[in-house]
Amino acid sequence: MSGFGTYGTPDKLRKLLKTMLEQRSLPVHKGKIARKVIESKYGFQHYSLSNYHKLKKHAWAKDTVDQFEFELIEKESEIAGVNLEYGTPSRLRKLLNKLRHNPEDIPLNPQGDRAGRISLRSFADTYELPQAALTKKAPMWKWMRDMLTEFDEELYEQGITGTVWERKVPDIRTYLESLSENNELPINELGKLNRKSVMFKFGMPANQSTSVAETRAPKLKALFQEYDELISHHGYSQYAGDKYKDDLLEILEKKELVLDSSSRVISIKWLAEELNIAKNTIRTSPNLIKLIDARTQTLHQTQQRGLTKKSFNVYGATTLNLGATPYSEKHGRVYSFSSLIELYSLELAEKVGTTLHIIIDECSMVDLYSLVRVFKRLKPSQKVILVGDAAQLPPVGAGKVFHILSGALGAPVTRLNKVWRQDAGTGIPMVSQAIRGGIWEELPNFDRRGVGVSVFNADSANILEMVEKIYDELGGNDEQADVKIICPTTKDLGWGTLGINRKLSQIYACNNQQVSVNRGNTALEPTGLKVGDIVMATVNNWEKEIMNGSLGRIIRLAAISEIDEAKQASLPLPVILVAFDNGEVLLDENDIESLQWGYAITCHKAQGSQFRRIIIPGIKAPIAI
Repeated sequence: MSGFGTYGTPDKLRKLLKTMLEQRSLPVHKGKIARKVIESKYGFQHYSLSNYHKLKKHAWAKDTVDQFEFELIEKESEIAGVNLEYGTPSRLRKLLNKLRHNPEDIPLNPQGDRAGRISLRSFADTYELPQAALTKKAPMWKWMRDMLTEFDEELYEQGITGTVWERKVPDIRTYLESLSENNELPINELGKLNRKSVMFKFGMPANQSTSVAETRAPKLKALFQEYDELISHHGYSQYAGDKYKDDLLEILEKKELVLDSSSRVISIKWLAEELNIAKNTIRTSPNLIKLIDARTQTLHQTQQRGLTKKSFNVYGATTLNLGATPYSEKHGRVYSFSSLIELYSLELAEKVGTTLHIIIDECSMVDLYSLVRVFKRLKPSQKVILVGDAAQLPPVGAGKVFHILSGALGAPVTRLNKVWRQDAGTGIPMVSQAIRGGIWEELPNFDRRGVGVSVFNADSANILEMVEKIYDELGGNDEQADVKIICPTTKDLGWGTLGINRKLSQIYACNNQQVSVNRGNTALEPTGLKVGDIVMATVNNWEKEIMNGSLGRIIRLAAISEIDEAKQASLPLPVILVAFDNGEVLLDENDIESLQWGYAITCHKAQGSQFRRIIIPGIKAPIAI
């Protein structure tokens, strides 16, 4: 006998329901007791427990089930998961209270946007909850999703869950508060909190991106933004260079200004040396640049107002140095060579044509074809002085003219034997003379910033790591450190420019804006370069006064106003602003084609340059420093 024959009274039917509940086999559908399932399983007449046909004989059965269901919902709030260990709000609440004291038992997302937060999928697996309840939007499980979300936010705010960096936020806040009290907050060149400096204190690797960490740790990002506002509101300058404003004004009031190689603007490199700061500190301060531009404009105006012969006397020297910029102490005017031509016209041209001595520097790199072109234009009255070093790199083109002439018996040759660029105490003259003589001197091992030449033994497996380490110890990409890596090859190797440049860009510009160009496609194409990268020009750009081998640094992406100005003037659209030694230059997509990384350069590109420190990586030989 089954159905009403076995459970034919309210007490017996209620006892059946209670037994199923205790055995966690009470059928439930959409948050209600599944009457049809009970009818089918236990032999009740179809529709009897719901009394769908409203028969008096089944009214008591419906009332019994309805009352049991009401009491169960009253107790548990939700009964969709009543057969699960933690399937009701009261049971889940007990579990969450237990996890508050044992957070190590909470399954967390290992990565992604919710890294360090509760993993709903893993939580469902661990505590035997239906996946759909937490990963989909079924209305009957909304209460469970809400409870877990609230629990996750609670733990997150307490620093119990979240990414590694989010869990460090309380300690970072305490650290920043102590710095703020002592007015020692680290400020970057944009006048904001120096994130990398702070995060390095708490164990951030050198190659980790601060922006990525902030993206994955919203609490950390909010904390940093809070201190950005604090810095802005408490009298900190927006730009690190602004504190040198008075010193800069004093320098600009001098008459002995030094111009860059274009002879049109005041040299930022010279100003940086006078102020004993990095060039980038000046370039990133609009207030300092404004002062420099104003002084430069004054120089240009005085030059334009003085277009008479009386304003400047070009006579007095038999040789004119075209690379220098004449300056009139009396009239306070600066002249470029091109302006002198305009001022004195044929008179100056005649003097240049009859008295000019032509000096060709770095002549060891000049090929036969280039020298012939120069000599064809000489007049009998003109003299040529060739300056170079026959032991340095030969020209790329055919003909080692300087090497042959310097060894010819009939040519007048003066040999300079004393090294003036480096003091003998540095050891550099000794080492260079030994190498020229084919002798290898025993050199000391590298010891951080020791004086002179030293070596660091490396092999092909670890040379890139060693170069990276030594570069960092010598100052890295800091302008004042002035460190350059000079390579024997351009290959993508640990001792080649491509391999080293890629690695150093990943370290020093990893979290900066990407430089992208439109090569005729609809989507922008990344170039691999980033803001902050050290770059080198590989062709001459006479219009923008950038020479092949010129080194610079990408300061920023082009501003919208600069792009609009170019559009109005029908000019190529600028993409980036690069600071070279002769000033800042806006470069368009065509210009960028001739740019490459400049952390490491070849010995050919380094010819004629000088750096404070150099690293020379090589295989089958130590790294010379």
